[in-house]
Amino acid sequence: VGEQLRGTLPYMAPEQIDEQTSDKRSDLYSLGVMVYVMLTGHYPYQGLDIKIIVQIATVEAMPPTIANPELPQNIDDVLLRALHKDPAQRYESCGDFVAALDKAAKAYMQNNTQYAKAMELVEQQDWRAALA
Repeated sequence: VGEQLRGTLPYMAPEQIDEQTSDKRSDLYSLGVMVYVMLTGHYPYQGLDIKIIVQIATVEAMPPTIANPELPQNIDDVLLRALHKDPAQRYESCGDFVAALDKAAKAYMQNNTQYAKAMELVEQQDWRAALA
């Protein structure tokens, strides 16, 4: 690691720490960290500066559903792709990232609505309709 890192450490992409060239995918990584924090209340990596540097460079991020079990499972794939160590494996653009988040949120909302309807039917003891 060089003598000076530029940026806010928890939001820095691995390639910024390794002093490789950074580009829009580095910014996408930072956006992924921001969304991760908003949804979980935690950074993907914890600890003091050197520990965070090592984790960003070498360890995969903790799945967001471990940090916040109330999140839908499909959010893991979306956020972990945005936080991928290899910039080429991240989304091509912020628009693609936002579209993936939107799709995950809509799937969660649809499943949540179906669950709420099923619970209403269970309370009404309409078992067959609830199972459907």
